[in-house]
Amino acid sequence: MSQKINLTDIPSPASRHWGVQHLQAGWKNAHAPHQHDYDEYAVIWRGRCIMRNDGRDIEYKAGDVIRFPKHQLHMCLEALEETEYFWCRAD
Repeated sequence: MSQKINLTDIPSPASRHWGVQHLQAGWKNAHAPHQHDYDEYAVIWRGRCIMRNDGRDIEYKAGDVIRFPKHQLHMCLEALEETEYFWCRAD
């Protein structure tokens, strides 16, 4: 018999090549944008949030797939509702 689990119950590996982010509604980021030496992808599977991508603040929702190219500044700014997304490195 299979057991249903929440994806937020799966810890990301020590290598940190992927992870699951859970944000409560109303969460706001107080940190500066960041960049990586690799492309990064995010898949929103629940909720809505605003992310800064290539200098633009964009609202993303469940079902959206986002690409952050290598060296491009990006960040999650705010969770408009309870939001979960999967992110991974592409290197």
